[in-house]
Amino acid sequence: MAAFTYIGERLNTHRETFQKCVDDRDLKSVRKEAARQQRRGATHLDFNTGANKDKEIDEMLWLLDAILPKLSPAAGVVIDTSSTDCLRRALQRVGKREGTIINAVNNDPARIADVLDLAKEFDAGVIAVLSGASAAPRSSDERLNLAAQLHRQIKAAGVSDERIFFDPQVLPLAFDSAQPKAVLETVRGIRHLWPGAHTLAGLSNVSFNLPRRSLLNSAFLAMLLESGVDSLICDPCDKKLRATLLASRALLDQDDFLATYLSEITPED
Repeated sequence: MAAFTYIGERLNTHRETFQKCVDDRDLKSVRKEAARQQRRGATHLDFNTGANKDKEIDEMLWLLDAILPKLSPAAGVVIDTSSTDCLRRALQRVGKREGTIINAVNNDPARIADVLDLAKEFDAGVIAVLSGASAAPRSSDERLNLAAQLHRQIKAAGVSDERIFFDPQVLPLAFDSAQPKAVLETVRGIRHLWPGAHTLAGLSNVSFNLPRRSLLNSAFLAMLLESGVDSLICDPCDKKLRATLLASRALLDQDDFLATYLSEITPED
């Protein structure tokens, strides 16, 4: 199967049940959550302990210490934090592990230089979020202009295209019905301008505050894949979403000999 970066989002203390596991230092439960996501196909696990900023660093380091020894050597680690101090401490704990990604950088002048220095030091990939300084971009042209600015800065810092994951920032359909189409146009533009870079989507944002969220997520996922998205942040334990991913990749000739589709999708009665 062609390479696809599939980032599991469930190691996140913004989820109340997971925060309790971390509060209780419940080693068994957090390891079970990590293992479950890997079994469901996650190639990377996103670590986010930002729900309580006063405890973020301590919780991040504990979580990494709890899970890294049990993590498959092939699994990537995504450090998800807005704190440069937390990012630095986490990367020091992870070391130069292959497949490490920083989530995220944007055009914030107060942070971008430090984050890119850390990416260079630890050979980490970077998720480049196409967000403006004061407002979220609305059109594909706005997003592509931001992508060009970020690309120049990231390349100047010594990070290669192969380690850049452009995130066009999926905004809710309920917020603006033109947003999904603008994201798809942005993905196509990025694939044309920088074919060696990756495009990534935080899928669940599109359906926020609407009924039948899984229906919208699945439909948009198929469109994103056809447009060129090769990386995803989502819940890998969502069976319907996983099935849509496998079916879409099979139809797009991204699954050699349909091996993954046939191994995971069982015949209906």
